Amino acid sequence: MRLELFSRNLIAITGTSFQLQALLRVRCLLMWFWLNRSDHFLASNQHL
Repeated sequence: MRLELFSRNLIAITGTSFQLQALLRVRCLLMWFWLNRSDHFLASNQHL
């Protein structure tokens, strides 16, 4: 019973982490495209 619950939690955790990884990858790609499009944006925000 406990092992089944543990495996279920593990599946849920890996599933959510995979989703988060995909979201982060998409965000990184969007940021990369945005920075490529506007280099002046990067230059004006270097003090951050």
